[in-house]
Amino acid sequence: MRLALLSNVTVSFLAAELEDHFSLFVPDGYNQWVRECIAPSTDLVAFAPEAIAVLLDGSALIEGSDADAELTLALDQVAMLAQNFPASAVYVSTLDFKPVWVAPADAAPSGVALSARWCEGLAERMAAHPNLHLFDLASVIAEHGRKLIYDDKMWYLGSAPYSLKGTRLVARALTDRVVRTQAKRKKVLVVDLDNTLWGGVLGEDGADGIVLSRSLTGAVYRDAQLRLKEIAATGVLLAIASKNDEDLVRAVLRDHPQMALREDDFVAIMANWEPKSRNIAELATRLNLGLDSFVFLDDNPVERESVRLELPDVTVAEFPADVTQLPKVVSALFDDHFFTQRLTQEDAAKTAQYQAEEKRQVAKAASASIDDYIRSLGITITVGEARDANAARVAQLTGKTNQFNLLTRTFSDEELAAYRAKPGSAVYVAEVTDRYGDYGLVFVLMLTVAGRTATIDNLLMSCRVMGRHIEDAVLAAVEERLAAQGVSDIVGAYVPTARNSPVSGLLDRLGFDRVGDAAADGRIDYRRTIGAQAPERRLLNDVVWVAS
Repeated sequence: MRLALLSNVTVSFLAAELEDHFSLFVPDGYNQWVRECIAPSTDLVAFAPEAIAVLLDGSALIEGSDADAELTLALDQVAMLAQNFPASAVYVSTLDFKPVWVAPADAAPSGVALSARWCEGLAERMAAHPNLHLFDLASVIAEHGRKLIYDDKMWYLGSAPYSLKGTRLVARALTDRVVRTQAKRKKVLVVDLDNTLWGGVLGEDGADGIVLSRSLTGAVYRDAQLRLKEIAATGVLLAIASKNDEDLVRAVLRDHPQMALREDDFVAIMANWEPKSRNIAELATRLNLGLDSFVFLDDNPVERESVRLELPDVTVAEFPADVTQLPKVVSALFDDHFFTQRLTQEDAAKTAQYQAEEKRQVAKAASASIDDYIRSLGITITVGEARDANAARVAQLTGKTNQFNLLTRTFSDEELAAYRAKPGSAVYVAEVTDRYGDYGLVFVLMLTVAGRTATIDNLLMSCRVMGRHIEDAVLAAVEERLAAQGVSDIVGAYVPTARNSPVSGLLDRLGFDRVGDAAADGRIDYRRTIGAQAPERRLLNDVVWVAS
């Protein structure tokens, strides 16, 4: 990965550490970061960084008497950098102000207020620039301590603020921050109950006897629950797999005064005496999700090993030998398996969406036919071109949708911004609602138009709306729009993977003709004349266009 490192201090030692992980660009000369933000050098442009890290030392950044003005100027400069490199992820550090001034003991430390104002300013600019991200350098320094991170001799002899050990710690944190964004995010966290969400065994100790409180050992379990609740707030689905009596479990979830998690925090409560591997497999089928999107947390090593053997695709987390470390272990699950840079509206509503799906399945079972069931849902599809406000969700879908995905091309926020800026490109999205709730943005169609031909560069849809013929309605609506623009033909392809067999015959069904034989890798090319017959399409849903 190509990483550019910009800073207002000497970072040669840091660069040496980073070279083990990245192809690195560091501008020649001291304190060149401002120039690269405002007027990027030809060397930086030619390097074409995939990521840019702006590592700023707070004490070196503020030199004059008007600290607010200097902060605002620096914030505008990093925003300009993000604008100049829309296809690069720009990571800007938080600020730490090492106390180097003399002041009365009761004087409030000015660095705290300056750091807060810097973070507020960054948040404002991140909202305007989707490729601008946060690197929390100040927290790294706070975690390890300034005495360990900083070195006066290094600073005064070479303008390098960090000790050798501090340099390694900062390099490791920055590497984790950049690399973590490339990992595939998992979707479901399945947890045990006894000695996992609370201490003790519910069936033996009773609701009043389990260990769960706001102090002492009980606080360990409550804090772990709080971390789980925070993970769920990022769009991760929580589920319970516990060998327990379901009525007792639900009573604790509903009534125990110290529970941080309640019934509606879980997409499924599997409290029974079945093997946990069977429960997890059945849940994967119900949610229409691959087992490789599941993580399992359980204190019992026998249960963990059983799930590993029976469901090798499920990630089984290690449980700490020291239970006081449980909240940290849960936090680490987010970093290792559920990391996300920012939230979308769909993330916040994820659990409610899957709970609504349970109601749909009941309605489906009561319907005479699939078509009757789909019509009974009262589906409305809102179609339009992608906007800055929903671009993060579009990029997220390209990275997490494996089954209903023709080409399985992924786009980062920065790559999507570059694609949207490309002449002739268009990104169509669809949001779906029905009488049970709002699915959110679930469909993406990326096209490039050249002359009278449109080429499908990406077509994907959330598995949550598979089987409802959303794709039929959206493609018909987009074809009508393209025809009005003078487009006569659409070309596309299907590239098979281990996961996307549900769309192996999609283009055939939607009225496309195969072009030639399948390639060695299984790729099949297609072409369709807009307006040609497509007898297998099922146009069962209402479509509404919105202005882009």
